[in-house]
Amino acid sequence: MTIFNYRVIDVKGQYQEGTIEADDIKSAAMRLREQGLYIVRLNNNRKNLTLANYFSSVKAINLANFSQQLGVLVNAGIPLVSALEVVEKQSDINKMHKSIKAVKESLMEGKNFHESLKQHPDIFDSMMINMIQAGELGGVLGKILAKLGEHYEREHEVREKVKAALTYPVLVLLISIVAIVFMIAFILPVFAGMLGEMSTSLPLPTKIVLSISSLLRNYWYINIIVVFALVISLLLYARSAGGKKVVDEIKIKFPLLGNLHQKVIVARFCRTLGILLGAGVPILQALEVTTQTTANTVFIEVLHKCRDVVMDGKSMVKPLLDSNIFPYMVAHMVKVGEETGSLDILLIQVGDYFQREVDREMDNLSNLIEPVMIIIVGGMVGFLVMSMVLPMFTIISSF
Repeated sequence: MTIFNYRVIDVKGQYQEGTIEADDIKSAAMRLREQGLYIVRLNNNRKNLTLANYFSSVKAINLANFSQQLGVLVNAGIPLVSALEVVEKQSDINKMHKSIKAVKESLMEGKNFHESLKQHPDIFDSMMINMIQAGELGGVLGKILAKLGEHYEREHEVREKVKAALTYPVLVLLISIVAIVFMIAFILPVFAGMLGEMSTSLPLPTKIVLSISSLLRNYWYINIIVVFALVISLLLYARSAGGKKVVDEIKIKFPLLGNLHQKVIVARFCRTLGILLGAGVPILQALEVTTQTTANTVFIEVLHKCRDVVMDGKSMVKPLLDSNIFPYMVAHMVKVGEETGSLDILLIQVGDYFQREVDREMDNLSNLIEPVMIIIVGGMVGFLVMSMVLPMFTIISSF
């Protein structure tokens, strides 16, 4: 027997979480459905972290290709099973290939498409499952798949832009730190003997650098242990509930990057919720799925408040306004959308607007990062050079 974690909606519309024991995920899902529960999330809390799984991870671009290819085939009138067989043969990722094959076999057994996808939560996320369920019910599966393809492709583009913008400064900073540590640990000791006799009159920057050099050379094993323990402690703290909230708050308040991070989340929220509502997904389910696609706990708390007020039959405008993290424009457009019945269209438009803002700020950030890195690296190197040059002036002036 295996223990599975679940999150469900009962007949009263209330969310429930817990665990259930079953032979496999199919049996667990069947037992929950027999109780009249709608499954939001069901997964095994033990994951196989093999090297094969690590190097064959499924990314947003892979889901985009899957959705786009399958959408084209379905719109062309090709039966779903045959279309999946074509997509399966074109997949070059082992995990994706196996999952598509399993989904195809599940369809041949008479199950629905979204139910088949739900058996592979590590590949197909809740947004895809809910949208495909709406597409099956509305008879517009091909159209839904095309929208999913556009969504995942945009998600991939945003991640790649962020990665490209941060790779250069992080790499330069790491190389600079390694070079400076090497100079302090191995180059400066050459000057230490020469300057030893005048230790009482050494300038403060030189004393600081020589002390750091001595610490690195004489207690290197302690330094390694301390750094390793510090990194592990920070990682464990960041994964805890309280630590994750602190880290997420820092992310949205961090200079230069905080505003960008906030707009990325807002753009994803608007676009995801708009697409789900446009596909016919009920607003409570749509909010739950949108919450699951949000990685920041500060935003998640606000979305939970939105879900609660919607369950009470009220507008979600007030929680958005009270949050101080969602721009006023988002709350205002949600209000207009609720009043006019065009919430899905307006949310997608707002999401596109903030996505353009993200693209513009990414370009500005790329232009700003280079001079900032020059100042930071120049400051570190300048301090090091000053600590070496100042004693030289002292020696010269003494003659």
